[in-house]
Amino acid sequence: MKYISLFVLVLSFQVNANVHEITDAKKFYSALQTLVKSKNKEELSNLVQYPIYASDKTEVKSPKEFIDKFDLIFVPSFVDMFTCVSAEQVKDMGWRGFMTPTGGLWLGAYYFGSEVDERTGDYDEKRWHAQLNDKAHWYYRITGINYDVAVCNYQHPNKALKQDK
Repeated sequence: MKYISLFVLVLSFQVNANVHEITDAKKFYSALQTLVKSKNKEELSNLVQYPIYASDKTEVKSPKEFIDKFDLIFVPSFVDMFTCVSAEQVKDMGWRGFMTPTGGLWLGAYYFGSEVDERTGDYDEKRWHAQLNDKAHWYYRITGINYDVAVCNYQHPNKALKQDK
């Protein structure tokens, strides 16, 4: 029994240790589902692009503040969304990032590689292209939380109209 517990602990550590470096939005969402289910506030707080506004009501500026306001943000309907919305339902919204149906959660990619922009004020097209081509260092972060519109079993109104015809 001790060995099984140790194996599960090591496996969960490996999943959480790598979540910071996930380069695929759907895999990132799947990792978020696990973290939300286990209420891992600390790990979730490190996966947010700050500052963030939760449903335009609650401003969160830091990981500590995220942990302090966790229960205000992760209301039951928002937590339920993570159990009923699958990674396959996460949609690519172009330059805006990825979202769950109805926009309950938004994800965006951020560059964490070595082609760092030194903010000289000069447009450096070479560095910009190097960053875009360095696909291994664009990691996902939570960029938007709209807990008041996070719902399960959402059906787009246009889909309902097509079924009625």
